[in-house]
Amino acid sequence: MRALCGDRVGSFQPGNCSVSWVFTLALLGVLDAVILATLAFVLANRQDALLPPETKEGNQRDAGMQT
Repeated sequence: MRALCGDRVGSFQPGNCSVSWVFTLALLGVLDAVILATLAFVLANRQDALLPPETKEGNQRDAGMQT
């Protein structure tokens, strides 16, 4: 570490090194994945409630044979 960040590197002192913008982008990517996964589940449940009664589970006996 001393070769990369200088002689002032310690356990809790980064010396000349710093956290770059890549760390921030990685955190934003994880946050984005969590938000989109939650949104997908919420919208899937909401869409199921909007389906007409003849397409819901239990009423699909003749759904494929209707013309």
